[in-house]
Amino acid sequence: MWPFVHIDDLASHFVTIYDAITGSPTSSIQTSPSHGTTGYYFATCGEYRLLEVAQHIGKVMASRGWASNAAPTPFKDEELDKYYSALAEIGSTKYYAGTNSRAVSVAARELGWIPKHEDVAEFYQYCEEETLRLGNI
Repeated sequence: MWPFVHIDDLASHFVTIYDAITGSPTSSIQTSPSHGTTGYYFATCGEYRLLEVAQHIGKVMASRGWASNAAPTPFKDEELDKYYSALAEIGSTKYYAGTNSRAVSVAARELGWIPKHEDVAEFYQYCEEETLRLGNI
């Protein structure tokens, strides 16, 4: 599971925080927002699964003849070493793509942030559109 946020929602996220900090008349917040170690304002609209992203990309690639099969396959060790070895240099792991990261936008929503693009299906559709765009470059 990984969090996602639409660029328009990310922009409104920053505006909401800025308005709260500056006491803008558009802000409905009466108290000062948290800062320092308690001032984390995650921007998340939902969560996606990397396997499903790979499936959507594979579907597009197979439909265009860019791949012989739409189903994603696991990386071989040689591929992990080739594509992810730089992660080991910074203290991470070549298995990073198989991990997850979760976050919730509690603080931002308490400031009044309301994302408009929370449907994961929209995110997967974007992955397909971006695959088409990159494949046509």
